[in-house]
Amino acid sequence: MINTSGLVRVSAATWILTAGLATAANAASFPVATNPAITEIGGGVVFSVTNYLAGFVSGTNIVVQKISLSGDREGEPVVVGSNPGFPPAAAFAAAATNALVAWSDRSVITGVSAFGRICPTQKGTIGPAFPLLTSAAGHGFQEVKTAASDGTNFFVVWKDTSSETWYGQAVAGNGTLTGTKIALFSQADDAALKFGNTNYLVAWQAEDGSGNTHTYCRTISPTGPVGSPTQVSLTGSSDHNPLAIGFDGTNYLVVWNCTSGENELALYGRFVSQAGVPVGSELVLSVERAVFPTMAFDGANYLIVWSHQLPFPEHSLRARFFDTQGNPIGPVFTPCPPTSGSAPLFALNGLVYDGTRFILTATHGDFIFDGEGDIIGFAGGDVYGTFIPKSTSPPAFTNVTVKNGLLQGQFSLVPGVTYTIELSTNLPVWTPAGLLSSDGTNILTIVDEQPCAENPQLFYRAVMGNKVPPHFELTFIHFANGGHFEAGYSPVVQFPVEVSSYCVMLGVANDSVFPDPKSVFFTGPAGSSLVNAAAVPANSRVSTHWAQYQSPTVSTASGAPGGTWIVNYKGKEITLDKPDPQTRSHTVVPFPTVTINNGLIQSVSWVYKDATSGSALPNAPSWVRSLFVQVDSFLGGRVYNSSELDPNLTSHVLTESINWSEVSSVYMAYDDSLGNHYVIAFSKH
Repeated sequence: MINTSGLVRVSAATWILTAGLATAANAASFPVATNPAITEIGGGVVFSVTNYLAGFVSGTNIVVQKISLSGDREGEPVVVGSNPGFPPAAAFAAAATNALVAWSDRSVITGVSAFGRICPTQKGTIGPAFPLLTSAAGHGFQEVKTAASDGTNFFVVWKDTSSETWYGQAVAGNGTLTGTKIALFSQADDAALKFGNTNYLVAWQAEDGSGNTHTYCRTISPTGPVGSPTQVSLTGSSDHNPLAIGFDGTNYLVVWNCTSGENELALYGRFVSQAGVPVGSELVLSVERAVFPTMAFDGANYLIVWSHQLPFPEHSLRARFFDTQGNPIGPVFTPCPPTSGSAPLFALNGLVYDGTRFILTATHGDFIFDGEGDIIGFAGGDVYGTFIPKSTSPPAFTNVTVKNGLLQGQFSLVPGVTYTIELSTNLPVWTPAGLLSSDGTNILTIVDEQPCAENPQLFYRAVMGNKVPPHFELTFIHFANGGHFEAGYSPVVQFPVEVSSYCVMLGVANDSVFPDPKSVFFTGPAGSSLVNAAAVPANSRVSTHWAQYQSPTVSTASGAPGGTWIVNYKGKEITLDKPDPQTRSHTVVPFPTVTINNGLIQSVSWVYKDATSGSALPNAPSWVRSLFVQVDSFLGGRVYNSSELDPNLTSHVLTESINWSEVSSVYMAYDDSLGNHYVIAFSKH
């Protein structure tokens, strides 16, 4: 039975989590602007008690559209401005009962070109357009960049394209200008604006004089005074892109792009106090190709959404929840799927929390780029919305039953949030059994693999967050040169074959935050040649609930030494004892023969040979636990990885088409009984 607390009491055994996707997918999208004859680009969404108001560019017009709480369009879209150009020089902000649409009219050659208009978010008449500048004297074109509200009034940031100076203008809730324009900064590239409890915070990006771009901020009082400029970023970037700001009631969170070193278009962030002072260190929020961030706070955690893999055709949106310390609370997930054959492109200013859930509006389509990679246009163009539960929405077990003696059921959850499944036999004491999370679907099918009869009564519950302690495992990877292919399809091997190098792989499971590989350090026992050696990022992998960190490769004929290994992981020393790997006695040569059909590798067969004498062995050595066939290409590195093979097999048929003429190496790899890995390489001349 299932009670309201989400606790399940059924006949079951220890919970083994084997999660598979159910038929239910993530929340369905709903149309916001889908006129096939006109390009439509989303500009943001706001909430007002009983509905939402979405802003978008439709052709050359700026339009607002009311959306009901169920995701239906209410009434017809209303044109509020025109000629914002591309990228649209427009901004959208909401107060308690109305919204401000601000834009630049690119058809204006001289004079005031920046305008605003007050739009009621519920009932009422849209106000008249008004200039955002009392006089254009001494100014060039005024390009609207961003806007925000303190709940009653508004503040707009615009750029003078002639002087490169950025200005701010306060606007009353009735559409009248409050005071005069305020000079904010100059020579900037991108900016974002957010209201906190008492002040606005504006953040921008600009070059520092040495060719690097940095992110800066300053506070702005609703009555006019501004704080001192402060540098937020610590790492310089070689490029710039739109940035975003969130507020959690205590601090702001500024998020920006940073391209530096091995990270291209990584997503960085840093907290800033309400006084405009950076708090804590710089955060690396994502190292994948992430641009155009937008975010909102749900009272407990931030949700950050960004564009993934631009400018490539396989672009999409990605999202992740972060706590108020900048730690992820679950995996990266896909917040909205492609719709009508069109993938989501970006969601600039398109995320808002309404007190119960998030609403996300995203533009679907493709950018058009020039030969230098700069955006010059837009292809397609529709706007869709979707609802996302808040991070603290309670999970639930549903459809729980016993089938074929095994407990199974469905688990409803919030994508992007990690849950710990806990067990109890008496209710007061709970034991973590495993983790569940989803990167897209909101329902998982789960099965307990231990028969119910083995433990006829257990209590189950799901707890938000990762309550399972991290698990560490150290593995040695040994490398040996097995020989080379000449004219034939079997290699020439010079025996004895000996290990020539090794590296160490640290496997980590169940941690909530996995560090950057460059911050994981290996120190081995005497003879290891590894002392405080940083993991190699290119050979390391970080996933949702596990990571692999690979040490630098050490050239040695003796292989890795057993003994006490120390890994500095997240600033703490983890001690791991590793037995002698018995490298010489556990080295064997799976001698391959390649079968070619029409120029393609059809299969690889092998016999085991003694690594010292070269004599054929009748069977696989007893300490070989599994075998792998791998192929590298001259054109693109690793092109084939077999699945784990039974070591007693003698051949493997490839499941992909590989041109033999393009092959650079064939690897016969195996795992041994001591938990270590061996790679025997056969190069192709």
